[in-house]
Amino acid sequence: MIGVYDYTVLATYLSLAFGVSGILAAMNGSPYSALLCLMVSGLLDAFDGRIARTKKNRTEQEKRFGIQIDSLNDVVCFGVLPGVIGASLGGGEWWLRASVLFYILAALIRLAYFNVTEEERQSATNEHRHYYLGVPVTAASFVMPFFWALPLRLGSASTVIYAVGLTLLAFLFITPLRVPKPGLKGILCMILLGAAELYLMFYGVMPL
Repeated sequence: MIGVYDYTVLATYLSLAFGVSGILAAMNGSPYSALLCLMVSGLLDAFDGRIARTKKNRTEQEKRFGIQIDSLNDVVCFGVLPGVIGASLGGGEWWLRASVLFYILAALIRLAYFNVTEEERQSATNEHRHYYLGVPVTAASFVMPFFWALPLRLGSASTVIYAVGLTLLAFLFITPLRVPKPGLKGILCMILLGAAELYLMFYGVMPL
């Protein structure tokens, strides 16, 4: 079969499985399950690059395949999934649809731009990337659960706040900010943040 099927892409494929499961959960009216899938996808994505780099004899084609499959997976998990969660909250309000559309479009543009610049960078140097230009779309895995959990605790309009979160994050995707690439400590901090968000979302609020 065409493609790559070794352990270097296993985390990416698992992330996709959770992303699709989250989309289906949101469509079936289970936003809590969908958000949990979003967070698990983010956790898997945080380690897929580290896992891939443990294989020292990767061919150039395998490296390029890894870049492409990771970005395609990001479109589903961190572009489409947060948008579908937002769309499942409201009754078809135009402003909600507009925020969802803008968010997914911005995520798509951000990923396409990253692919182009990453190929150019790798053709010029073998150094690891130290920063991103624009906020990575994977930030949705811990930013959007916050915008979901916050109104639950404040008793405010969850749909409006979630739509605002989508719009703000979409702008950050395509704004040329220099964002340092997180190391292991940064990833661990995001995991702790995710644990706090899980507490806000699930403890004493609603079951899955």
